This record gives sequence, C-alpha cells and structure tokens, in this order.
Amino acid sequence: VAGMSPSIPILVFDGRCPLCRGVVRVLRGWRRDGALRFAPAGTAPGCALLREHGLDPANLTAVVLVHGDQAWLASDAVWRAARQLRWPYRALEHIRWFPRGLREWVYGWVARHRPRR
Repeated sequence: VAGMSPSIPILVFDGRCPLCRGVVRVLRGWRRDGALRFAPAGTAPGCALLREHGLDPANLTAVVLVHGDQAWLASDAVWRAARQLRWPYRALEHIRWFPRGLREWVYGWVARHRPRR
C-alpha cells in the first residue's frame, strides 16, 4: 500500500467501533517510536491491506495485524502487536502462551460484548 512501509507492522481495526478506537488511542501512547502503525478498515489504506491478504473489508470480524506479506487475526494479531509496545505493556505479548482456543474465546467474548456503533 502506497505510503505504508512493509517493514512496520500495521494494525487494521474497525474504525467505527468505539472500543477499537479507544484501544488504538491508548496503543499510540504505548508503542515504541515508529514500531506500529494503524489503519481503520474503512479507509482506502485499510481496505487495500485487507484485500491484499484475501480479507473482505465489508465483513471484518477481527483486528488484523499486517507485517510484510503476512497477516494475523484476532488474538494472534493482539499478541504480535504487543511486541511493538514499550515495557511494561510489551508483557501483553505473553498471552501467546495461553492455549489459542482460550485466547480466541476471550477475544470473541469481548468482540460480542463491545459497544456498538
């Protein structure tokens, strides 16, 4: 995507979701300098990134972390994005050690109970 460096991970999120926007605001302050970028799914860059990875922007059901030619969804995106944060927040990456099924269940529960647009 033009203007977005493939060497910097990009978190694609639901820009219409109040919870998602709030989390991104917090993450902007916690990230290491230049280590993580953000793209709302409804924007041209966000849509392009999703399409490049075979995802439908109109049916986005989870946050997506794009880094180079790879993309991760939901809890996998969360712990990988946490690697780009400053300490102590970077410790969130340790959720990767929880069973994936449990991580996905928690992610899904939060997604189902988040504030609606």
